[in-house]
Amino acid sequence: MVQKSSRGVQQADVWAAADALIAAGDRPTIERVRQKIGSGSPNTVSPMLDAWYRTLPGRLGVVAPDGAVGAAGHPLPPEVADAARQLWERACRDASALSSQANEAQRNALDRREEALTTAEAEFQRGEQVFASTKASLEESVLRGNDTIVGLQRQLDAAQQRQAAMEAQAEQLREALAVSQHRQEALRAEHAAALAQKDDTMAQTQQRHDAAERRALLEIDRAREEARQALARAARDAVRATEAQAKLGLARDQAIEALRAQEQAAATAQQQAAALGTAHDALQARLADAEARGKALQASLAAESTAHVATRALLTQAMALVASANASPSAVKGKAPRKAKPRPAAPGG
Repeated sequence: MVQKSSRGVQQADVWAAADALIAAGDRPTIERVRQKIGSGSPNTVSPMLDAWYRTLPGRLGVVAPDGAVGAAGHPLPPEVADAARQLWERACRDASALSSQANEAQRNALDRREEALTTAEAEFQRGEQVFASTKASLEESVLRGNDTIVGLQRQLDAAQQRQAAMEAQAEQLREALAVSQHRQEALRAEHAAALAQKDDTMAQTQQRHDAAERRALLEIDRAREEARQALARAARDAVRATEAQAKLGLARDQAIEALRAQEQAAATAQQQAAALGTAHDALQARLADAEARGKALQASLAAESTAHVATRALLTQAMALVASANASPSAVKGKAPRKAKPRPAAPGG
């Protein structure tokens, strides 16, 4: 019965390959037959090769020793029959040994393959465990990341709110600074006007004083003395006015310095938002100080005006005395005026 493999290798192919190997002087083995065919597994080729070996005596015309015949059907000599039987038995043994070796090699290959499959399955299971652990870790990391994102979003919202509040405070500080600058400009204008008025008043006072002094020196010594005293008082008033002016200048410098400090505090407040509250309080305190100094300046100007009023009153009295001295010679009628003796000029006159 001709055997046929489900994989496409037929018994005729195996036998033809074995015949070709015999013709080439090689012993047919499973591996040689597979190499000759180019396909087939050891399990498929082995039984077909065994069948080829079983048919080999008949194909060679060799029968058992008790009735063996040659290729032409004539009985073989006993020596030839023994030699053929020994050759046949040897070939059978070799074929059996080769088949056993092939089967053993196949079993070893199958064992190794099964062991490799077992190892691969274990590796696959470990991989699944690692994958499950990694998946759980990644899911947990994603959840933590989501929580972190939510927290960061909240922090961002709070930071934006703080920034808006700081910007509002900065705007308030800028407005306060603008008001302070306006007040400083007003104080400077008032100070300039006060200085101009003071200069005019001093010039007028000096002119009237000089005129009164000249008249007093020419007309009467007593008026000259009173005028000199008035001049001394005026000098003291001038000293006080100078001191008031110095105080006014000092107040102006302090106000300018306070303005610069306020501007620097405002710039620092814009750069350092964390210190806005303290800077704002300091700015209000400085503004209050500037207002207090402005009030002090106004008080000083008022005191200076009072001093000028007092000076005018003294000069008025001196002029009244001069007028009285001028009117006294005309009151005595019928008397010839005496030639006044020339008097030495007063020092500084």
